[in-house]
Amino acid sequence: MIEKGKTIADLWDGINLQCTFRRTVSSNLYQTWLDIVEHVSSVDLSDEEDEMICQFNTSGLYSSQSL
Repeated sequence: MIEKGKTIADLWDGINLQCTFRRTVSSNLYQTWLDIVEHVSSVDLSDEEDEMICQFNTSGLYSSQSL
């Protein structure tokens, strides 16, 4: 990919990942790429800092009792 060091948020235009491959990719690798694009389209990207949230606790915070 030519756009090294870019984040998905930098390359996502809301519909497509705008990046350029320098080489032809195999059909398996291309399918993997399409799977990634599908996953990204379902994620709400923002400039906010990421945070870890524990799904097993109603507060969202991890504890030894969470599991």
